[in-house]
Amino acid sequence: SLQFDVTMSRLKNEYSVYADYEKTDYAAARWVTSDDALKMEDFQKKNMMNLAMDTEGNLVYLALSDWRLSHVMEQWPQITFLKTMEKS
Repeated sequence: SLQFDVTMSRLKNEYSVYADYEKTDYAAARWVTSDDALKMEDFQKKNMMNLAMDTEGNLVYLALSDWRLSHVMEQWPQITFLKTMEKS
């Protein structure tokens, strides 16, 4: 959190920009895709509390821990979990 405090202070002092942030419990985020529309739909239904959309409208899985991410990836081999996403 100190890193964010420093960034916010610099934004305020150097650029006169006021920023705020909220702590989150998520440990990892991965963009998710699949060639199997039915599996993707099932994945979304069963993981809706851990899904969000990025600013480009891409689906993102939010994991509470690295272990949980690994576990979900093992449970859903038909889903591709991406660390990075090409900007369109």
